Amino acid sequence: MTGRGPTRIRVEASGRAPGGWVEVGRRRAELRPDPAPVAEPSPAGDRSADRAAGASPAWPASAATRAAAMRWQDRHPRIGTVVGVALDRPGRPADVRRAIEAALPQLHAQGWCRIDVRVAAAGPLGAAFGAPWFGGTIGPDQVWSWALRHPWLAPARGSLDSVRTHLPGSRTARRLAGISPAVLPRTVATLAEDRYWLVRERRRSAPAATRAVIAAAPPGTVHHAESRYRTIRQALALVPADARAGTVLDVGSGSGRVLEVARRLGFATLSGIEHDPDLVASSRHRLGRAATIVQGDALAEPIDPAVATLFLNNPLQPEVLDRFAALLRRSLDQRDRPLVLLYLNAPTLDPFLAIGLRVVHAGPLFAALVHDPAPAP
Repeated sequence: MTGRGPTRIRVEASGRAPGGWVEVGRRRAELRPDPAPVAEPSPAGDRSADRAAGASPAWPASAATRAAAMRWQDRHPRIGTVVGVALDRPGRPADVRRAIEAALPQLHAQGWCRIDVRVAAAGPLGAAFGAPWFGGTIGPDQVWSWALRHPWLAPARGSLDSVRTHLPGSRTARRLAGISPAVLPRTVATLAEDRYWLVRERRRSAPAATRAVIAAAPPGTVHHAESRYRTIRQALALVPADARAGTVLDVGSGSGRVLEVARRLGFATLSGIEHDPDLVASSRHRLGRAATIVQGDALAEPIDPAVATLFLNNPLQPEVLDRFAALLRRSLDQRDRPLVLLYLNAPTLDPFLAIGLRVVHAGPLFAALVHDPAPAP
């Protein structure tokens, strides 16, 4: 991933699928393959092309659409859009998708974090994409995405960054100078929303300053750091209405900020688990009877089968995530149900993928995974 121009990747023919070129860039545009793929007739009764992109019981079309719109608006420099596919000979819609997938390892090696594809829902490519791609419908189009890496890496430091590190002035000024222009508006909006709520709640400390290291913290626990208000709001806003009617559990609930935002957004039942007694007292004072806050170890407490939304802001070390994922799997086995997992600053998603969850959204700020219950026999 170099410069601002598009990247062209050669993919070789495999089996009956033709080879060709895949072009990826930062410019947002609908994919128009050359030559255009030959549409395949759908079997009788097959309505897959009419089905909303990315929709499922745990992640209905409305949630998929909101998430797709959020991804399409993101201008992070490590997000690429497939703007062209040139096959060596005319192929089927599935051949276009296979060519893109064949280019993914090279795109990963170049440092891209996510690849997006926008296609006309009514066109021949409308039914070519599906899991493990995650998508949503935007107007007459579908936007499909593939997450290439977790955690989301910061842009590689180049010669310009080396100059910025030697700029005079405060550390904050140097940090702002190092922010990519593409994400500067989002960063400013995030900081402004944080300041608004801190002033409104008459709090002095910003998230970066409210960190607590507890000597008696359970093994594998990450020290507390507040989530940004804007990130919390954007993540919780994706949760479908049915899940909001259930319980939201914030693991490492801190001062109760996430649960406070969830209350504003209409979540029915609020619960949190936190090991720091001071933060537990603070969150109980903040939320009163609106939430149930448990002081304890998230790796020792079972997950209530009533939980429909799980919120994590990297509260656990990667080496213990398997244990937490096993607790979640046990809860789902106890009561198979739709579940949404919102994960901020995820070090890895592998333990949750291993227990059957699937990614439905991935961005620089957070990822969303869901569990769909087994179909009724």
